[in-house]
Amino acid sequence: MMEISIETRFFKFDIKLSKSQILGILGPSGIGKTTTLRAIAGLEDAKGKIVVDNEVWLDENISLPPQKRSVGFVFQDFALFPNMKVIDNIAYASSKEKALEILKAFNIEHLKDKYPNKISGGERQRVAIARAIARNPKMLLMDEPFSALDRKTKHFIQDKIIEFANTYKFYTIFVAHDLGDIFKLSDFVFSVEDQRLLSKEEFEEYSLSLT
Repeated sequence: MMEISIETRFFKFDIKLSKSQILGILGPSGIGKTTTLRAIAGLEDAKGKIVVDNEVWLDENISLPPQKRSVGFVFQDFALFPNMKVIDNIAYASSKEKALEILKAFNIEHLKDKYPNKISGGERQRVAIARAIARNPKMLLMDEPFSALDRKTKHFIQDKIIEFANTYKFYTIFVAHDLGDIFKLSDFVFSVEDQRLLSKEEFEEYSLSLT
């Protein structure tokens, strides 16, 4: 079980998730969604509580640094190491064997010996997602992870994320603007504007009011 009840300078974020569940965060630009992901990862200050599998990451007495929080983070700018080949970017977070396994799963094994500046934006995005999962994290955090992907590739990667979440039992929280992305991936949705946690069924009704 994961329990997060934090307050950043933008809003209060209060959720609970079970193993393998996926939460989508929905809200307009500039409202603090990225800041919330960074606060969970320990990259931004926040007040409150974060407990993951009975391990306290944050409370009134404890604030674990980012390197001690088991998080795989997909940043909007991908944050790949430009001086490392794709295989080394992914292996940096795990091992060569695990990196090759993930590359094959994401159908990007052919990129393994290329440098980030020699591949497309969509390919870099897939490498960034693969690297985050290769860390074998307790929690996967993704900030607009599908923005550079075409529809077919996006759906393939989303299916892979669900598959890996179920296999490796990590929690997933992601930010997206596309209602289709939110609906496909999410077991629950946090609406920032309404400060509401919605089940998939509730979100289906809620999304009709937004269209």
